[in-house]
Amino acid sequence: MKTTHKKDNTIILAKDELFSKSLLWKLQKEAYDQYGMQAWIEKGVPFYLTSNPHTAREYVNMTLAYLQDCLRIDSRTHIDTSAPIYIFDLGAGSGRFAFLFLKQLMAALDLLALHTLKICYVITDFVQSNLDFCAAHPQMQPFIQKGILDFALYDHSQTDQPIELILHNVKLKEPLKNPAILIANYFFDTIPQDLFKVVDGKLLAGKITLSVPKEAVSESHTEIDPAWINHLSASYDYTPYNPKDFYRNSNIDTVLNEYCQKFEGVPFLFPTGSCQTIEYFRKLTNNRFLLLASDQGVCTEEQVREWGEPHIALHGSFSIAVSYHALKSYFDNAGGIGLLTKQPDPLFVVLTAVIGGKKTDYPHLLLAFKNEFESFEPSDYWKIVSAVQTETPNPTLQHLLALLKLGNWDPVNFNAFFDAIRSQIPHSSPAMQRQLCDAIENVWENFYPVSPEEGGFIMNLGVLYFDMRHFEKALTYFERAESLSGKNPALTQNIAVCKQLIPSSSL
Repeated sequence: MKTTHKKDNTIILAKDELFSKSLLWKLQKEAYDQYGMQAWIEKGVPFYLTSNPHTAREYVNMTLAYLQDCLRIDSRTHIDTSAPIYIFDLGAGSGRFAFLFLKQLMAALDLLALHTLKICYVITDFVQSNLDFCAAHPQMQPFIQKGILDFALYDHSQTDQPIELILHNVKLKEPLKNPAILIANYFFDTIPQDLFKVVDGKLLAGKITLSVPKEAVSESHTEIDPAWINHLSASYDYTPYNPKDFYRNSNIDTVLNEYCQKFEGVPFLFPTGSCQTIEYFRKLTNNRFLLLASDQGVCTEEQVREWGEPHIALHGSFSIAVSYHALKSYFDNAGGIGLLTKQPDPLFVVLTAVIGGKKTDYPHLLLAFKNEFESFEPSDYWKIVSAVQTETPNPTLQHLLALLKLGNWDPVNFNAFFDAIRSQIPHSSPAMQRQLCDAIENVWENFYPVSPEEGGFIMNLGVLYFDMRHFEKALTYFERAESLSGKNPALTQNIAVCKQLIPSSSL
């Protein structure tokens, strides 16, 4: 790629390109393809809000409610129990959410005597190395061995390509026999969107110019370099809307016409790539699926007006807030259901949407939405934890264990409170220490490492057991840490001390 246009100390990478067709999205794909798992390990791609046990539990409960509605005798989305029910995890990345979700879903299906349902959870990504990482992960092997987990390459833009299950060696043919479930966590905010503006009641198409500081680009560089992303600057201009330049669909046209009437003088984003994804799965499932999607996003007319031109969040790759207001309208116009909470925070939004019926067809789902998302959103948990970290200097062990229980035994937050937990062990009662031991085991069950550096977390669990004088359990965790991270002086010393303190007959 040539970058010959210069202005002052900047280089213009691309000038006046339609937003959904700009260089921006090519850089995005190149970044994920080049970085692979390092996107999450080193580059700072966000993942926590969508990949913790609390969010996974909420998604599981929504999924169970949908399945219960589909199993009703009068259901419009009847389930054929002889065929698989596919759950597609779009852009699954490291697979951490998939592990947490599957672990809880399969346990719940057993409790509800729904274990005869043939679940097939499909981890998708457009980067093969990410699929390889997930397929090789030790925590995934039980699901693979039971035949309930598979993997597939999926690129939202390749709308004519079938999904091919790698392990089952099957190309999914349309229509599937059963309704499906789509999970889109931090997915829609990374795929193309369109930019528009309404002037005098008419739609204008947004164009973007991308530039970087001169020092960010080598004069001899002729290829797209994802390293440019963290240096990007953007400016916008508008041109008369030509429908031929865009992905067209009657539901999209309906929403855009509504926007022309509501948002005079307002620039707004439209989730074109998301709509392409939805249309692909509408065809694959014969208009029968549940969508659970979460991102940064705008959900109300007021938020659409306030958000304005795109805010591009740079983190090795980039993300852009999604108009869930537009997506809800899209589902409503397509004869489906779009559900958003009444007071959504643009920081993190969860959309529940259904194609295949009306609200009266999904009473379990509507109740679950009220109980899971409306009453306590995933971002509410994150805000409470953050407030304790910043505003509560000396939380009690009882308080911390209650917080961790609320979060469904979240390893990330357990590690964040490690020092506070450890400091209270000498003053805690035997009963409280037993509760802490139970908490450690619960947290361990939810642990899904993505890098050797996370061995430090495992070592911390051993340290807590050591401080409580449970030396055999401490040794177990120190050896687990060594297995993940390799030998280091601290672990070697800890292991040696434990072996000295454990009676030889117990070793």
